Amino acid sequence: MMEQTLEQNKAFIRNHSEEIVNRKNAATAYQNFATNFTDHEGTPT
Repeated sequence: MMEQTLEQNKAFIRNHSEEIVNRKNAATAYQNFATNFTDHEGTPT
């Protein structure tokens, strides 16, 4: 894996937040999270 610069990391987080949180773009989540990602928080019942 190639190391990223601070600016590249900042850009990644800005894009991640914009796409997933603001635009609700699930495709970005699938692209950014590991295939074995587990959400331990879940949906409150």
